[in-house]
Amino acid sequence: MSKLYRKSIIKTALFSRLLVIFLQYIFNHLITDHDAGVFLYPRDNVTESFMDKAVSHFFGGFLRWDAQYFMHIAKYGYTYENTVAFFPLFPLLGNSLAKCLSFIHFLSEDSLILLVFMIVNLLVFVQTALILFDLSRKFHSEKFSYYSAILFCWNPASVFFSSPYTECIFSCLTFWSMLNCIVLYEKYAYFRRRIEPQDLLYLLPIALGTITRSNGVLNLGFYLYILACMFLRIFIQIKGAFLFSIIKKFFLFLSFLMLIFLGMILCLSPFHAFQLFSYNLFCKDFTVNLPIQVETYAKENNFVLLGTYSKHNQSWCNSRLPMAYSYVQKHYWNVGLFSYYEFKQIPNFLLAAPILIIFIVNCRKYIKVNFPKNVIDIFNLDISPPRTHLIFENPHIYVFIIHGLILSIFCILFVHIQVSTRFLCSSSPLLYWFSAYYMMDDDKFCDMTDFKMFSTKKKYILSYYLTYFLVGIALFCNFLPWT
Repeated sequence: MSKLYRKSIIKTALFSRLLVIFLQYIFNHLITDHDAGVFLYPRDNVTESFMDKAVSHFFGGFLRWDAQYFMHIAKYGYTYENTVAFFPLFPLLGNSLAKCLSFIHFLSEDSLILLVFMIVNLLVFVQTALILFDLSRKFHSEKFSYYSAILFCWNPASVFFSSPYTECIFSCLTFWSMLNCIVLYEKYAYFRRRIEPQDLLYLLPIALGTITRSNGVLNLGFYLYILACMFLRIFIQIKGAFLFSIIKKFFLFLSFLMLIFLGMILCLSPFHAFQLFSYNLFCKDFTVNLPIQVETYAKENNFVLLGTYSKHNQSWCNSRLPMAYSYVQKHYWNVGLFSYYEFKQIPNFLLAAPILIIFIVNCRKYIKVNFPKNVIDIFNLDISPPRTHLIFENPHIYVFIIHGLILSIFCILFVHIQVSTRFLCSSSPLLYWFSAYYMMDDDKFCDMTDFKMFSTKKKYILSYYLTYFLVGIALFCNFLPWT
């Protein structure tokens, strides 16, 4: 049955992506683009070929909002200070693959990069759906896991998973990180095998996630949580004479401290390396030859160019621990505690309300049902019980609930609130688990043709998915407020 489910997930994922591309084309040419007055990466002053015009005609609707930044970084690198808000893995991947395809002379560099971004997202999206299926199976029934993956294929932030955005690759790395941590737990806590150096490769998705998006750092929490669960499980099982037991537990404690130290070094090094890279670019003076269009665009918009520190003397460069990301978010986008709480932003708060309500209400419900007698119970992870679709009766997904709740609260307090939908859709499996739970009856998925018989919750969830899937594409590809 698992093979049949996987085939169905692949087909659904591919079909949903092709539909997004088709609808993007329709809406992009049906609706006039809004003049949002936002960043547009500088283009070369060269005549476009017929094939370049075709690429722009069919896929130009994806080059909106932050996609412009990723195109700029992939083509020119980090030339402006505000670009360091966008982490390097995705644009570096686009740049590298486009260079490998540079033998295709009938396409310009811009067209190649755009097509590479789209193809990468298409392939990664399919793999992400399969990883979500495998992750869900660790805690839920196979059928529940299948429908969770199917719902992911039609998620409310779908347009961002096909556009030159990090949502697709980040969700892949996040779900992969979670799955790898569970696999590590199975190996060590259940089979008591020795720790081997190659097992540290399980941390690779976490490390890559930290140079994909800033909140990738939070994925390290899953590794630390799994270590705590493993430590407590093995610690309790140690038996023997008192002195022998004490010595064994002491060395066990030291080994886990070493694992924590190594894990943090491996996972956080890429993140800190990017911050150091940003410091060397924008906190020092040096000469660099940039394309004329890049320099002209910088002058027109008063952007800070790399290598011009003495001219601007940015405050973050003088901090004890220089962090370009936090400074750029605050300085250029006014990101901070309650900074987005303005009367004119009420429509954006309404836009983000559905996913925040789903997360907060259901996380609260889960905590209420599974409230632990003591904190230690949260670390009593057991993935061996019979797996069902009854998510609120599963006491072993606490780490996902806490993670999802932290992300939701962070969205409400700090970020531009309309980002919440794509932020949560790509950072947590909870939306798909909660949705699958409400769409199922007695371990069977509801009959999608019998809409009149749906409960209010089922109607709300289905309407939410379909509305945001369609309206999100229409808004995004015309520079309307869906960022």
